[in-house]
Amino acid sequence: LTSVAALQLVERGRIKLDEPAARLDPELASPQVLDGFDARGTPQLRAARKPITLRHLLTHTSGLSYQLWDTNVVRYGKASRNDPALPRAPLISDPDTRWAYGASLDRVGRLVEIISGQSLDRYFRDHILGPLAMNDTAFSLAEKQHARRASLHLRKADGTLAPQPLVRRKEPKVISGGGGLYSTANDVLRWLGWH
Repeated sequence: LTSVAALQLVERGRIKLDEPAARLDPELASPQVLDGFDARGTPQLRAARKPITLRHLLTHTSGLSYQLWDTNVVRYGKASRNDPALPRAPLISDPDTRWAYGASLDRVGRLVEIISGQSLDRYFRDHILGPLAMNDTAFSLAEKQHARRASLHLRKADGTLAPQPLVRRKEPKVISGGGGLYSTANDVLRWLGWH
């Protein structure tokens, strides 16, 4: 949904795919690339060779990565806790040089908020979910909606699918473009065009 929201704004001429995203979001200005560590374990950073664009964010080629996928990001996180002068989230590569799953869609969500002047959940509701009559998809569901929430299924050894118990999440502290939406089964089917 975050990508759909961003592309709606591209269609409306509010943002371009290939302009520096820092023009709208100063947090994306002057990105630093993690080039490794010296003998003492100090992170070696350098300026990125090109700015991050919306296209890079949408295609996960921005250089941002999650700790889960990159051991250098984990190592950097430990080093940066001891040195507040280090940037919070360096890039693991220059923009447009490598694919890496990471916080790119979180940054796209922030761009949607900045451009639209709406919170991400409100933008989704007004411009995507509402027009599609997906009234049961949101970052937090009402009590009556939880019973109809789409569940996760895992394939068993014999090939059949088994529903997994759903863990009830607390209300989100931060609404993120990278995840966190709940949906009921009816809305999932509606989104897929099967309902």
